[in-house]
Amino acid sequence: MSEITYISKEVSVVEGVLTAEDSKVVVAGSFSGNINANEVILEEGSKFEGEVDARIIVIEGDLKGKVKSYQLKVSHTARVDGELLTNSIEVASGAEIAGSISRVS
Repeated sequence: MSEITYISKEVSVVEGVLTAEDSKVVVAGSFSGNINANEVILEEGSKFEGEVDARIIVIEGDLKGKVKSYQLKVSHTARVDGELLTNSIEVASGAEIAGSISRVS
């Protein structure tokens, strides 16, 4: 079973680099920087600015930056401003996306 790294609502990371290639990262607080993991979940109420590279990404909070994933899910509570690179995307009604969506090459 893979490890889970949890960044709680009380935590604010500025200019961080988080590498957890075989693990799951859950962000409930604020994170500025880069995340590289197997799976990343940006929970509702979270704020992320930077780049995320993961096999699976779920966005429920606010994201500003670049996302690269095999599978991307954007929930109805998400606000995204940036570049989305993915092979598969699911966008819920109510999600706000500004920027570009492209297929990973």
